[in-house]
Amino acid sequence: MAAQKKTQTDAATLSAPRRESVKDTILALLESVHRPGMDTVIKMLQESNFFTAQCNVHHVFVGGVAKHSLGVYQRMVKSCPDQPRDSIIVSALLHDICSAYHPHWLGIGGHGRRSTIILSSCGLQLTDEEYRAIRYHQNMPTPWEALRRPLRKALIIADLKDAQKYPGSRRVFVDWLTELFDY
Repeated sequence: MAAQKKTQTDAATLSAPRRESVKDTILALLESVHRPGMDTVIKMLQESNFFTAQCNVHHVFVGGVAKHSLGVYQRMVKSCPDQPRDSIIVSALLHDICSAYHPHWLGIGGHGRRSTIILSSCGLQLTDEEYRAIRYHQNMPTPWEALRRPLRKALIIADLKDAQKYPGSRRVFVDWLTELFDY
């Protein structure tokens, strides 16, 4: 596993200018969402290591969390044009906010749950759809749930598809899931 991570890190390291470009794009998208608490979220992102953090299984390189979040956003924009733009921005770019280190975020358990708690603690008001998409993005929905919660379905699939670009991902599973939900 260590050799796989090393190879992935060597092959996928983002240059400093590319990391800055990803950061600037994410911040501009978040700043376009005008709702209470977004300024606090942006400040917390900048105080944390969100823009330099790496994911644990995929995107294991400096800047991996931010690059993955932007990749999920780009996939969701293409795949669900009927969803509100703000909801796509919030759910895609902030679904893994818990992967970044910030002293105020320590001791909160559960990946999706931790992300929603962090966002709530910043005062960001999530819609019910955004909350469910972020909170349960690592849990497979039933077909009925996928029909009722299209934002959640779109986030799960975009998250998995973006992650599959890197070694260690579950490509066969993602292909099956995509076919199952006719996405």
